[in-house]
Amino acid sequence: MQFSQLLNTDFIICNAEASSYNAACDLLLKRYAAKGGKSVETVKKTIFEHDKPDTTLLAPGLGILHGRLHEINDLFILIGVFPSGIVIAPGRPLVYVVIMFLIPEAHPTMYLCAIKALSKVLINDDSRKTLIKKLVESSSSENIISVFEQERIYIDQTVTVGDIMTLNPVCVQSEATLCTVADIMLKHGFCLYPVLDKNGNYIGTATTRSLLRTGLPDYMLSLENYAFITNSEPFEDFFKNENTLTALDILDDKVVTLYKTTPMIVAVAKITESNFNSAIVLEQNHPVGIVSLADFINRVIRL
Repeated sequence: MQFSQLLNTDFIICNAEASSYNAACDLLLKRYAAKGGKSVETVKKTIFEHDKPDTTLLAPGLGILHGRLHEINDLFILIGVFPSGIVIAPGRPLVYVVIMFLIPEAHPTMYLCAIKALSKVLINDDSRKTLIKKLVESSSSENIISVFEQERIYIDQTVTVGDIMTLNPVCVQSEATLCTVADIMLKHGFCLYPVLDKNGNYIGTATTRSLLRTGLPDYMLSLENYAFITNSEPFEDFFKNENTLTALDILDDKVVTLYKTTPMIVAVAKITESNFNSAIVLEQNHPVGIVSLADFINRVIRL
C-alpha cells in the first residue's frame, strides 16, 4: 500500500495560514469536525496528552501530531500546508507541513507503519527539502496527493523490532575488567550490555545479574533456604576478582537476541519467556539496539 492511498482530499488544506502550531492544529481539526468528526477541543485534548508542540518534528520543516480515538475504525490523515511557515518554539525550524494522524484506539500499528515509511524519505536532507518544496507549491489538495504518489512511499504493514528499538546500545569490550564493567553500569543504569570483540562483533551480553553473581559464594547459588545466613561479607568474592575477571567471564546466556526484521509479536513472545525485560538487537552480528517490554507498551499499547 502507498501512503498516498490513505489520503483524502477532504482532509487536506493547502495554502493555509496559522499564527502558531496550536492554531494550525485547530484549523485541521475544524476541517475534521466539519466532515462529521468529534469536536475540536475533544480531539485536541487527546492529541496533546501524547504530543507536545515543540517536540513533534519528524524532520526539519515537517511536524507530526497524533491522537488515538475510540470512536473511529479507520485511520484519518489530516494535512495542512503553510507556505509562510509556523513558529513552534524559539530557535526551532519553521514548520511548513503539518501531518495529523487520528488513529483507531484498537489499531495503532498503522500509524507506526506510516511513520516508518515517511521517515525513509525524510531522512535524506535533499529528498526532504524537495518534498516540502513540492507540497508548498501545490495549488490543490489533489496536487498534494499527487506529490505523495510520485514519491512512491510504500507502507509495510508489519511492525518489526527495528521500528520500536532504542538505537546505539552501550557496549563493553571483552577485555574490560569487572571493575570497568561495574563503572559503566553505574554510569548508564541499564541492565544489559552487549560485549564486543576487538573487531566490534557481538560475542555475548554482560548483565547486572551476571556481574552480581560473581560476588556470591558458589554454595549460595544452590541454596533453597537463606534463613540461616545472618552474617557474611557482602560481595567479598567480587572485590577479590574485580581486577582479574573480565566481561568474558560474566556473559549471560539467558539474554534474548533479536534482529531488526523480527516481527513485533515474535519479539514480545521471546522476551516475555526470558528472564529479562529486554533483548539485544543485532544486524550482521553487530548490536544496533535494545528493545524492552516497556518500549512495546510506550510505543504500541499506549502510543
